Amino acid sequence: MLGKDVTKEGWVLYSGLDTLKPGSYYLMGFNPREDDANRSLLETTHHADDWSAYTQQCWKEGCKPPRCQHMDPMGRLTEFEPHQRNVKALADLLDRKPECIFSANAIFVQSPTAKDLENADELWHKCWQVHQKFLALVRPKWIICLGNGGYRSSFQLLRQKAIEPVPNVCILGRPDFPPSYRNGKCFEASFDLGATALRVKVLGVPHPSRFPINSCLKEFIAKNLTSSALIGENQHDGSLAGPPFCTTPDLGGPTLTPSRVLSPGSNKSLPSCVPW
Repeated sequence: MLGKDVTKEGWVLYSGLDTLKPGSYYLMGFNPREDDANRSLLETTHHADDWSAYTQQCWKEGCKPPRCQHMDPMGRLTEFEPHQRNVKALADLLDRKPECIFSANAIFVQSPTAKDLENADELWHKCWQVHQKFLALVRPKWIICLGNGGYRSSFQLLRQKAIEPVPNVCILGRPDFPPSYRNGKCFEASFDLGATALRVKVLGVPHPSRFPINSCLKEFIAKNLTSSALIGENQHDGSLAGPPFCTTPDLGGPTLTPSRVLSPGSNKSLPSCVPW
């Protein structure tokens, strides 16, 4: 699938092999940051179970095992980088340990920054074939993208892979939190997995290396992504619950057309854009 790119350095799974099974969530970053700990994709280590790069892999520059001073005797981090700390906080909101959530980057090849990644479109095409197999095993209810920008984010890459065009991207907001990428973006789409298709909701959170999750997004996650919310979803029509969110033009993609949204605790539709 990856062809000659399998010899490039990077990382594939950010969770253990035990997460390659049916689960509610599928965590997706963009691509690995260049790091001395990365190796060729052929040689990438795959941990069997109860493992997460967000809690058991030191990302502090120049500090690598076995000399790492930031891990306890059990191999778990005692100090976290902001990216790891914010992903861990996200997992807490989902009532999950990071070790229990399937995690990977959209593109497996490393680069100093996302904008420095060469041949990103070609790499995504190749890596998507691997994700199709991963998604066929996990079959999540939600794909959570770490970053939601219109350029070089897993959120935008997934939007391109939807079977049908995705003209509507919901940008979350409420009176005290006007619609903003900082509040998160979401859409629902179907994806071709080869032998089957998957209908799934996609949430793009602000990139965890730069931003923590604000209260608006916390409220949305509590009402739509937690275990109790997913149980409730099965009893209704699967529509998204509040806080109210507007569909507004996403400057990183096509012009958006109106969608329908729900207010907190209601199954009644509201106009697509609430005039705050």
